[in-house]
Amino acid sequence: VALGLGLRLGYAIEGREYQPPDARVYAQIAGNLDERGDFSARGPDVPPIHQPTSAYSPGLPLFLAAVYTLVGGEDVRLARILLALLGSASVALTYLLGRRLAGPAAGLVGAGAVAVYPALLEYQGLLLTEPLAAFLLVAGVLAFLRAEDEQRIRWWVAAGALLGALSLVRAEYLAVALLLPLLG
Repeated sequence: VALGLGLRLGYAIEGREYQPPDARVYAQIAGNLDERGDFSARGPDVPPIHQPTSAYSPGLPLFLAAVYTLVGGEDVRLARILLALLGSASVALTYLLGRRLAGPAAGLVGAGAVAVYPALLEYQGLLLTEPLAAFLLVAGVLAFLRAEDEQRIRWWVAAGALLGALSLVRAEYLAVALLLPLLG
């Protein structure tokens, strides 16, 4: 977890020089949400996009806009750092999930892979959905498994909230929320 945190913070603090169009669009939508409550990509740093902003999932811009509102303005570096912290939490949660499903060795292998996987590290320097989605996915699956074990309403609510938030970040993961009960 410490290795994953260190690597992720390095990418998040430094940022990536090249920001792909999706990262710029997500950043602009979040800034517009914070400033005007407007889910649009209008702005000087955004390339012309050939799809409506409705093609962009609202979860990440809403998360970023909430961060900006809490700190009193747009702070992209802080947003990347918070996403890096969630990415590091994903390492720990991956260990817990692997341990639960196949034992401590599987947990360590999974956590180690997530800690150093190059694509996951690279995303920490960008404002893209992958770090937030990875955290919500593993946290949602763990909450669901805990709910099945304990049959307590708080775990069902947590699983539903995490998987619902996941579907707002990456719509294709709605399938996970629909298929997970079939596997239990």
